[in-house]
Amino acid sequence: MIISKEYKFIFCHAAKTGGSSIRRALQKYHSFDRYSPALDNKGAIFDHAHLHVAMEYISPDEFTNFLKFGCVRNPWSLEVSRYFYIKKQFPMHPLSKMARDLDFRSWVEWLYNERDGEMGIIKYFIIDGEMKLDHIIKCERFEEGFNSLCNKLNLPQMELPHANKTDHIDYKKYYNKEARDIVAKSYQHE
Repeated sequence: MIISKEYKFIFCHAAKTGGSSIRRALQKYHSFDRYSPALDNKGAIFDHAHLHVAMEYISPDEFTNFLKFGCVRNPWSLEVSRYFYIKKQFPMHPLSKMARDLDFRSWVEWLYNERDGEMGIIKYFIIDGEMKLDHIIKCERFEEGFNSLCNKLNLPQMELPHANKTDHIDYKKYYNKEARDIVAKSYQHE
């Protein structure tokens, strides 16, 4: 998450949606130093924090008036990317051993059961049952969405780095009917 009091925005970063690239590009506008005493030793919460966490650091008026944005991604592509990213994070990610032990289709089934059917990212952007984002950048039209955002915020256009890229073949090739259906069911509200 990035909160900019100067430019009046909150970027809520859901994992594996292209957000690391945006975070790197916009980090210089962040109003909080990652290790600031004001964060009460919770600097890491700014990586993949849910939107409601911003309310702990800014006033209700600021939260209402700041432009709140995030990124979304085709859920089938996202799940392949998540799998390969977690799999390569050995031993840092708590799920990397499970990802290494399972093929992709088994991973999808396990993750669905482990998370009680909720694999989606919409939970990052919901507060009291309501979607709170003002602007959504689709991963599939990343540059266009980011440039539109920069225009809204009066920020200069900037080149986005490609951060945390995972290497794999076309995501469609990893799915069978069961895995496709699991992702469809899990992301049905998105």
